Amino acid sequence: MAKALEIKLQRNIGIVIGLGIALVLVGFLGWLSVSQTYGTLENFFIASGYDPTEYYLFKDLTNLIAIYLTFIATGTVALFLGVLSLKSFKVRNLFVAGRPNARLGNGLIGGGGALAFGSLRSFFVYVLSSDFFELKFFIVMFSVGVLLIAFGILALRRKS
Repeated sequence: MAKALEIKLQRNIGIVIGLGIALVLVGFLGWLSVSQTYGTLENFFIASGYDPTEYYLFKDLTNLIAIYLTFIATGTVALFLGVLSLKSFKVRNLFVAGRPNARLGNGLIGGGGALAFGSLRSFFVYVLSSDFFELKFFIVMFSVGVLLIAFGILALRRKS
């Protein structure tokens, strides 16, 4: 039974590492492509005498760049956690399904991670376009996500 759980855990760690690499590659290639398109269109609009800030196309491209940067950040963290859980027995032992609070802890960590990484797009939009509402949204959602992750880690570390 223990050997089967270890094999499942290693398979899942491999999936997380592969997903992290895929997200980083897709994010990086998408970011390069959309950034090049943004620069080309901006130069074309300025040369034609139009103000690029008046068109929704540039706001949409800014949102796409923010989404690709979020992919890069999420993939990097997934890659880091996968390698860390592969190398560290202490970290690997936290996520074993047979622990008493594994479902609660993993659920809180998953929900918190979704909120934290989902809010990163708002942060990148704020950095790229200085939209203050996006910064407030990021701060609230990221804080709630980090709190849920912290509660999940505490639940996993609890003995009973």
